[in-house]
Amino acid sequence: MKRAVWERKFLKRVWLINIIVAVFVFARSPHKKDLLFVYLFNAVTNIIIDNILVTQKILEYPTRLFPKTFRTNIVFDLVTYPTITMLYNHVTHKDKIFVSSLKLLLFIVPILPVEAWAVTKTQLIKWGKGWGLFESFLTLFIKSLSLRVLVHFFKKRTATER
Repeated sequence: MKRAVWERKFLKRVWLINIIVAVFVFARSPHKKDLLFVYLFNAVTNIIIDNILVTQKILEYPTRLFPKTFRTNIVFDLVTYPTITMLYNHVTHKDKIFVSSLKLLLFIVPILPVEAWAVTKTQLIKWGKGWGLFESFLTLFIKSLSLRVLVHFFKKRTATER
């Protein structure tokens, strides 16, 4: 019981810190429309993908916020990962694909030890059916880079329409 209480407090703190970071990044960016799109698109697709993974029993979140409403980790899906992706898109908004890919590693690699800690030392996440760090890395990398490319093409298209 004590562990679950500590883990929920941890999730609430992570939620708060990420909200503050997201507001700060958004407020300081001249590309607000792009960042808003990135944040919302990422949050929606995270919920969809994570629901599929939970339904297939590939991932499980024993301790989570609002457990009667959500079966997924809404802190990561709706706040942490969208904030990281928003920050990544802010930092790479002028970069070519190769440089963006390299910079993406700087954003994704630090997530992996945190996820490994959460799997081994907490009840925040459980892996099943062959899921591990490599699968987490690959999905984060592909999803983030795909979104970055999508934003690039939208910006290019709107620039040619003007």
